[in-house]
This record gives sequence, structure tokens and C-alpha cells, in this order.
Amino acid sequence: MNIEKKDTRANEATLFIQVNVEDYLEELNKKLREKRQQADVRGFRKGKAPMSLIKRMIGNDLLFRIVYDKALEAFNTYIEEGDLNIIGQALPSEEQEEMEWDIHHPSDYTFAFDIGMVPPFELKGLSKEDAYTYYDIEIDKEKIERDIEAHLLAAGTWEKTEEPIGENMSVVIEATESSPSEGKEAWETAFEVNTLEITEEFFALLKGKQVGDKIVPFNIQEVVKGATPEMVKKQLLNLDQEDEENENIEISDTFSGVIKEVNKKIPTTEDYAFYQQVFGEGTEVKGHESAIEAIKTHRKKKAQELADDFFISQVMENIFEQTHIDLPEPFLMRWIPLAFEGEEEEPSLVAYKTAMVRSIIESEIIRKYKAEITEQDVYDELANALYSQYPMLRQSPQYLNYFLEPMLKDSKEVEMAQKRAMIKNSLLLAKDSLISETKEIKEEDFYNLVSEANKKVLYQEEE
Repeated sequence: MNIEKKDTRANEATLFIQVNVEDYLEELNKKLREKRQQADVRGFRKGKAPMSLIKRMIGNDLLFRIVYDKALEAFNTYIEEGDLNIIGQALPSEEQEEMEWDIHHPSDYTFAFDIGMVPPFELKGLSKEDAYTYYDIEIDKEKIERDIEAHLLAAGTWEKTEEPIGENMSVVIEATESSPSEGKEAWETAFEVNTLEITEEFFALLKGKQVGDKIVPFNIQEVVKGATPEMVKKQLLNLDQEDEENENIEISDTFSGVIKEVNKKIPTTEDYAFYQQVFGEGTEVKGHESAIEAIKTHRKKKAQELADDFFISQVMENIFEQTHIDLPEPFLMRWIPLAFEGEEEEPSLVAYKTAMVRSIIESEIIRKYKAEITEQDVYDELANALYSQYPMLRQSPQYLNYFLEPMLKDSKEVEMAQKRAMIKNSLLLAKDSLISETKEIKEEDFYNLVSEANKKVLYQEEE
């Protein structure tokens, strides 16, 4: 078997692979004998059909498959042993000569494959000279105190109150339609809302009022923040399914109301039962100061993870910006239509080159550092992907596994998460050698910094 590499353009080449008769004849004859033994041909006992008939039936197809497999095996070995970093897959060469497949006249066959190659490149942006700042996030004790107060309030109970309406209260309102359609009775309803959930306009109408006070006309569609028409129908107008199907019901948006009940949330007691509820059964937290330390430790750990993520994002963007890889455009212009055949839209050459360069750089980072990952790392990456798509899951972690389960069964999703985890762990291994400055920063200032950086990235992507 002979292999010849012919350079055609910059970072493009054609591989000519010659498969000689002696490379495949023994295997071909063996396969023919096996096919004959297995063949059940009408007019002959099983395995007794003449070899000439077997060759006529399947010989040429079998010849092609065996020879082509030999060529592919040689191709892969050549690429691997030559450490050639090829782009995508090989393409049938324009220099491929037509071949005749004749089982009765075995001969030498030459295949021509066009390949695109990643040129040698150096990863840039991986030194202290690149001036990476690592942020040490200060944990605000006042925020921890507010966290504890919020936990105490969340675990508390509702009690009726005669106090004027203020923040974090529950209000029961009886409301009547102000301007019903002619000949229709005014629609009457009753609903309960939390002042944390209502719009600023409606809160302004309620603030300072007490049980028995009237509410001037208001738009029932503008009571609850982000309420959809369907939600208003069910939760505020109390329309059941039968009512909704009754075409004769016409309800306007303007209502007047009376405050029937006001409830105030009374915080629970800060005792060991409360600490177990917050920190878990058997917790060692048994007092206010130890609760502060426990929350501080937890928040510091989360802050460290956020600081790591921000650091890695800054390093990656710098690497992408500084590392230049000149991919062969003529090859890509042939490869892209084949790679995206059957899909609704194929990417532009510029978009595909950018994505491929990023993928090559990521693979090189993984190869350079050879970081290990765990199942938990992959799980965390999948969870973070969900958090970025559905931020509310951070407040409802009990629903996380419901969304994660199908992702864990998706091999493509898992593979991408593994790659992200390996890149992250790789750069964490190199963290100490990259940081030129460690700077303390307040939590709020850090989040503002991250927000501005994200806006910058989005702006660049839109451009």
C-alpha cells in the first residue's frame, strides 16, 4: 500500500492512497467463501451454490467495500501517525480518477482525498504579562443580616392586622365592575394579593389604607406584575371554565373595590428549630453569630465560584482575541455545504471560521493542560446552562432535576458539558500562573462589573 501527500494550496493537500491487490486479495477470497457458505440460493443446497454465481451476485460490491475500507484504514493511520490536525473530514478529490470494479480482474486501486489542515499556531494570552485581575469578593455582613431576616420572615406565619397597608402584606379585596355593558349586571369578584407581587401603581392605591377603606377605580389588568389575560381571568376575575366558554359574558377592565382583610407576615423565632430548617437537620449552627458565619462561608464559596467563572471568561476572550489561526477558505467553502446538508440554513464562511477557530483553541487548551473532570463537574456545567436559561431555577432548586434528567440522557449535551468542564478545570490549573493582581471588591460592585462585561459581549455579538 502506498500513500502520497501532495500539497495543493496553503494548508490544503490531496492524499493519494494506492491499495494494491496483495493488500486485499486474501481477505476478499475469505469473505467470498464465507458468503458462499451462508448463501441460500434457489436451486442449490445452502452453501453449495457455485462460486461463479456468488461472484456475479455480490462480487463487485464486496470488492468495493473491502478495498475502500482498506483505504480508509490507511488514511486514518496516516493522519494519526503524521499528527495531522485536519479540518472536519476528508472530501472526495477533484483529482479522483474513475475506477472500474471487476471481481474477475482484481487490480490496484488509487483513491484521492482532499484534506484541509489546521496550521501550526501558538496559544496567546496565557501569561501574567496579559495582566489578568482576579477578584476577591468581600461578603457584606449587613446583607447576611438581611438574609437571616428574610429567612425568618419566609418561615413566619400570616396574621390579620388592623395596621395600614405597607410592604409584605396580604390583602383581600372585594371588587365590582365600574362600567358594565348596557343591560348587563356588574361583575363581582374577590381576590387576594401580596403587596410584593403587585404593580407600583396598584400599591400606590393601597398604601396606608385599612380594612373597610374603598379603592378608587383601577384597571384589573394592571394589578399583578406581569399578569397575563388568562391569569387575570382565573385569579382575579374568578372565571371558571364554564364562564370562559359563555360568549355572553363581557367584562370591562375598570373596577372599584373595598378592602376586606389585611394580613401581615410575622417572622418566626430565631431558635434551633429555625436553624435546622435553614441549614439542615443536625446542624451545628446554634446561635446568631454562628448562623452569620455559616451563611458567610456559603456565600464566600459561591462568590469564589463566580469569581473563577468571571476570570475564566476573561482569559478565554483574551485567548480568542490574540490567537490567530488562518484556516484554508477554499476547503471550507466546499466543506460547509456538505457539513450542513439537509439543514434549514448553513452558516456564512465568516461565522463558520469563527466557530471552528474557537473550537480548535478550546481543544488545544484541553490538550495542553490535560485536566481531569468528575461527574459532578459535568452535572454543574449542565445546571449552570439551565440557570442561564431559566434564572428562576436558582430560587427553586427542587425543580432542577426535572429539567436536568433529559439533558443527562442527551449524549450531545453531555459531551458539550464535558468539554466546558475540561476547559474550566484546565484554566483553573493555570490560574496562579496567570493572575497578575488580586483585587478585593464588594459584592455589588462585582455583579455590576460582570453585568457590564456581559453587555459588552452581547454588543459585540450583535455587531
